[in-house]
Amino acid sequence: MKSFVNDHGYTAAGKDDNMGIITRWSKEFPYFEAIETEALISFITARMAGSDGKKSWSRTTVGKHLSILKQYWLYCLRHSHISVENKINHERLLPTANKTKSQTGKKRNKDSNLAYAIEDAWRLQITAKDNDPKLADMILLGMYTGCRIGELAHMLKEDVHSDRFNIADSKTDSGIRSIPIHKDILQDVERMVQTSKDEYLICGLSSKNMHGNRGKGIGQKFMRHKAEQGFQKKEHTFHSFRSTLATLFQSAGVEELFAARIIGHKAGGITYGLYAGDLDWDKAVEAMAKVDFKNAA
Repeated sequence: MKSFVNDHGYTAAGKDDNMGIITRWSKEFPYFEAIETEALISFITARMAGSDGKKSWSRTTVGKHLSILKQYWLYCLRHSHISVENKINHERLLPTANKTKSQTGKKRNKDSNLAYAIEDAWRLQITAKDNDPKLADMILLGMYTGCRIGELAHMLKEDVHSDRFNIADSKTDSGIRSIPIHKDILQDVERMVQTSKDEYLICGLSSKNMHGNRGKGIGQKFMRHKAEQGFQKKEHTFHSFRSTLATLFQSAGVEELFAARIIGHKAGGITYGLYAGDLDWDKAVEAMAKVDFKNAA
């Protein structure tokens, strides 16, 4: 269990949280070989109902737990600790969400995480270069990968290959993915790898906070930087680069599934349809090649 959380490069808080989740479930299901889908469904139903007298779990909590358990199960399979095939399937185990009156009446805030126009994305990146080159690199990577700031801040050099970034730790199950490196930033990425003085792609970020979060400090710098460039706090965030990349995919006619899997969403989360399994790598590369930040500016 410890090797799993260590190998995945979680933050200190993430390690404690995920260890707690795995420990909690291992008490109910101590042996992989004995786990049955029906027993998983029964346990989840009981926990969401709070029938054991403890605080009931929300559907979101269960989904998070299942994502961690699935990663752990697959990790154990890859390292030959077990041989039984994974039985963690969100669509099978999670109950259908009930639409309560309060939920249906709640509208999504359409004025948050708005996509940056191409010229604005470049303005943010270029104006950061003089004062904070690391922030400029973070913005460039955000533009061309759609990664969350935390994913980039904790990306190890060993997760960067000649043609791809491997995201081994993410907020969601669909966030665990490989992203083709766009030809426009190949040299920039190589520079980051070669000049990094620690184990991370973007070196020297501070982790001096409660949970050792390398993304916190540079995230605050980005918030100040974008405000200086005239962008409102809620309307445009670092997350907005994901929206910008999704817009470019859509404009280039990239199929929703490919765009969603590269960005790390389930399809439907970026305005298109059905979610499927692993994405064919050649098609992912082809999809990324259609992104054109330079000529669209």
